[in-house]
Amino acid sequence: MQLKFNLDVDDWMEFHKYHLLTNKQFKKTKLMMTLVVPIVFGVFMYYKFQSGELIMENALMVVLMSALWVLFYPKRLIAKALGRAKSSVENSEDLGENEIEINSEKISHKHPEAATTYDWSSIKNVVETETSMFLFSSPANPIIIPKKKVDTMEWTELRNVLKEKKLLENV
Repeated sequence: MQLKFNLDVDDWMEFHKYHLLTNKQFKKTKLMMTLVVPIVFGVFMYYKFQSGELIMENALMVVLMSALWVLFYPKRLIAKALGRAKSSVENSEDLGENEIEINSEKISHKHPEAATTYDWSSIKNVVETETSMFLFSSPANPIIIPKKKVDTMEWTELRNVLKEKKLLENV
């Protein structure tokens, strides 16, 4: 089977979005950064309460600010991370015409700046999202196959090959 498609920034951003939303370290960082401000405000309010200087208007303002932080900061953190990723991808040599040849022994991936051949045993993980399929030889080294740029029959054939190799679950 041979797949040919033009990989663009949006396809890479799909990968980065998937990676961010499933990365354990990013999830921990997002949780920690989301909780730091409310905890600091809570400590501040506790000491003001202990000293008898707590004013109800100030307490309500701190609670409101903490609630807004928790609601909006995680989305901003994700948007900033995706923005940084987009600026690094825009000049990537992986963009452009990609050709993937798949047979029973190997996967050959050719893109504008390089060509790589993978044995099936080197593919550690396959993830299928609504818009793409990612074949991983390492956690940060995907072969990105955008669904919208591959014929439906080729997509079905690709899924069947991956199921045969037990890399994609029967869903």
